[in-house]
Amino acid sequence: MLAKQLNDFQRSKEAGIEETKERLEKSLEGIERQIANIVNAIASGVSNATLIDKLEELEKQKLSIEQKLLEVVFLDRTGLHIHDAGNGFLRYLDALSLQDLPHLRV
Repeated sequence: MLAKQLNDFQRSKEAGIEETKERLEKSLEGIERQIANIVNAIASGVSNATLIDKLEELEKQKLSIEQKLLEVVFLDRTGLHIHDAGNGFLRYLDALSLQDLPHLRV
């Protein structure tokens, strides 16, 4: 009975992590699309303070979502929250395969 409850809990946790990851990825795609549209508008000669402000706001949102996505991937792979892992997170980032986060490849 306890084993079944633990398995159910683990499956629920994994589903929640996957759902969060998908939601963040979808949000990131939307933000990247908006950024691309603004950059294209600026490149075609349409530039004003409002566009620049919006671009800066979107870049901040993108960074925040990318950070949250890294946290979700870390939690998924290690079972640890980043703030609980300390220096282990830095070692994890060194070893992280960015294939799960292609938009972060350098």
